[in-house]
Amino acid sequence: MGKGVFAWFEPVMQTKEEDLVINIGLDATVFLRVLRMCRNIFLVLTVLGCGILIPTNLIRGQFEKEDIITRVTPVNTFGDANWAITICAWLFNIVVAGFLWWNYRAILRLRRQYYESPEYQSSLHARTLMVGLFFPFMLYPGLRENSNQHLDQ
Repeated sequence: MGKGVFAWFEPVMQTKEEDLVINIGLDATVFLRVLRMCRNIFLVLTVLGCGILIPTNLIRGQFEKEDIITRVTPVNTFGDANWAITICAWLFNIVVAGFLWWNYRAILRLRRQYYESPEYQSSLHARTLMVGLFFPFMLYPGLRENSNQHLDQ
């Protein structure tokens, strides 16, 4: 890796998710994937929203000496121009659903690879079960009387 200010950027962008799972774990890899998904959703929705809604509001809006902020909002847009808002809402929903579906498939693939890996299969935490709470009727008969005394206090 180089010594420049942005020398870290190339290794970060070229590291594969399978390598990330090995180095930082599945949870951290999924977290990074969700962050990347949110960034990409935001970028696509920004391009769609700014590319469709702002020109529609500027061209079809009815203005009387408003500032530029009011002109780009749909506050003065009436009639058929409101269909652009409806279409954008549908497009936004489709984009978000598409990103969620695509990333869910990728996370499912990562989980299967991780759980089927020899490292996970041979690890102790893959065969360990934690039982957190025992109720008195679940205990052995000899311990049942002792546990009832502690519950009564």
